[in-house]
Amino acid sequence: MNEYRYRAIANDLRGRIASGEWEIGEKISSIAQLMDDYEVESNHTLIRHAQSVLIDEGLLRAEQGRGVFVVARPDKDTTGRSEALEAVREAMRLLKRAETALEANEA
Repeated sequence: MNEYRYRAIANDLRGRIASGEWEIGEKISSIAQLMDDYEVESNHTLIRHAQSVLIDEGLLRAEQGRGVFVVARPDKDTTGRSEALEAVREAMRLLKRAETALEANEA
């Protein structure tokens, strides 16, 4: 598993929670939607692993058959990182597009 990738996703999810995108008690996006958000094709393990990090931190709670819910916000000191996290997310998107273009040229 790509440790950098799941940690980057976990950091971004943490930032989204801190920003108030999801309120405490609210269900976060589905695995399928998060796979689209992070352009993770056919690898739900990265998303699940990122969620597990936040579950371990006490920010999320998984309910079987219902989904994953926000139970707490991260400490204030993590909220200032949202711009950096957004830059990382954009870099990940650009790298994925470049990878796809290179693979297409190889075919």
